[in-house]
Formats: sequence, structure tokens, C-alpha cells
Amino acid sequence: MGKQDSQNLLYSGLAKYYDAIYSWKDYSSEVRFIRKLIASSKKSGGNELLDVGCGTGRHIALLLDDFKCTGLDLSDEMLRIARRNVKGAKFVKGNMFGFELHKKFDVILCLFSAIAYAKTDEKLKGTLSSFSSHLRDGGIVIIQPWLTKSKWKKGHIAMETFDSGDVKMARASYSGGTSRLSTFRMEYIIAEKGKGIRHVVEEDAFPYFDLGKYESMMRKLGLRPRFVTSKPFGDRGLLIGIKDS
Repeated sequence: MGKQDSQNLLYSGLAKYYDAIYSWKDYSSEVRFIRKLIASSKKSGGNELLDVGCGTGRHIALLLDDFKCTGLDLSDEMLRIARRNVKGAKFVKGNMFGFELHKKFDVILCLFSAIAYAKTDEKLKGTLSSFSSHLRDGGIVIIQPWLTKSKWKKGHIAMETFDSGDVKMARASYSGGTSRLSTFRMEYIIAEKGKGIRHVVEEDAFPYFDLGKYESMMRKLGLRPRFVTSKPFGDRGLLIGIKDS
């Protein structure tokens, strides 16, 4: 398999490996911090939660005790895994650049920098507008943005490995960049019992996170922005938007 667009590759062709690839991710710590943000900032009285770009539903699985959860994702493969692994939540297919669910939520999440796929101002505005229109007065949107230019490590290399017995995987990555874009290349070697070895190349580029741009767009859409840093979310931090009544 040759080079593909990463959004199609990781969320479709490699969807079944997604949780293995990110097995290091501490979902429990992230959800504990999110719960604190919601408790301190949300003013609406309901408990409806929407996770945009929900992937395999790992965050939702940890929030079901306190929230009525809906997950939205564009990938049929990701949604199939989420529906199989997470019971008690609703999962729907939709594009974050513009969706209509005909209901409002008290909490909207967009984590693991899924917002980075809104690569143009038009798509970013459409995404934030969809968030605002689906948020109740007093509700809160929590976004994990992409990295700023100062935080991006051009020339950085990394490698992760995974071994489940029947599947052995290695992923090597290289971070490039221009004055406007963070670029990356990842190469996967996947050995699967009874199926052989696959070599998959993934390349993509994201605009650097511009806090001022996000804040300006959010204010125009009726969201009061605030940026917070936290250990669970590392250098990316979280951008919060409160919809005042």
C-alpha cells in the first residue's frame, strides 16, 4: 500500500489498529481533568454530551456514568468499532465541518487535535459554528487544538512498537515543517499472523494552532474562549468556549 491521505488511512485502512497504535494514551487522566472543567464552568442544567471526532469511543466509555453521550465521526470503520466496544451511547456519522443533529448539548468535546483537520479558515469557521449552534446556553465546548509553531519540533523523530502476539507493529515518524505548516511522515510495518507483512506510508500537513484566530472566531459565534494548560494534555492544552445566555 502506498501513500494515502492520513485522515483516510488512519481512520479507515488502519482503524482496527488505532487503539493499539495509541495504547500509551492515558484516557483516564484526560477524562478526570475534563470532568473538573465541566464541573467548574458549565452552567446549563442538562447532561447531554457530544464527542466530535469520537474515534473508537474511548473517552465516551469513561463518561457514560454521568452523561448521556453521543459520538460523531466521519469514519464508518471507527464508528463500527465504537458501537461494538461502547454500549449505552449513540454513535452517528457526520462531518465536523458542518453537521446538524437537530438537538442541543450541554457539553461538546473535540479532542486529540481532531480540529486540526479543519485546515482552512472556511472549514474552521464551519466547525466552530456547528459547535455553537448545537450548544445550549450555559454549555461548554472543550477543544484540544493542534500545536503552535513554537511548540512544533521540526526534525523530530520517534518510534513506537506494539506486540499483541498475533499482531506486531512498528511506527517510525519524522516531523518537518514550513513557515505556515507542520508536516509529518509516518511509516508503519505491520506483521499479522497468517496475513504477512504490510508497509504503509502516511503523510499530512496541518496549519499551526493560532490561538488569536480561534478566539476571534469563537467570540463572533457567541462562545467566550479560555485557554488552559494541563499535564494530561501536554503542550497542546485545551481551548474552552462557554456559551453565555
